[in-house]
Amino acid sequence: MAASPVTLLETPHAGASAWLALTDVDDDGLIGLDAYLPLSQAIGGVPAQQMKEAFHRLHRDGDGTLDPVEIAAAVVEFFTSDDPNTPGN
Repeated sequence: MAASPVTLLETPHAGASAWLALTDVDDDGLIGLDAYLPLSQAIGGVPAQQMKEAFHRLHRDGDGTLDPVEIAAAVVEFFTSDDPNTPGN
């Protein structure tokens, strides 16, 4: 029996939740650009400009932070969309 898409996305969502917890330096449930940029070193030295561009694609509501809903949407898009212009890709 094939796993349902929900089951297949549970592991990436758990990883995204852990990532949020590690990156949320002030425990407000949100990630600002200043907390997001140090990830570039943790994930292999992605250039800061690329990280800034990714942050601005991922944050959709204009409040200047990433929240759990935006992160979850990006995870779903990354694993389910082949559109290179989708923010999660």
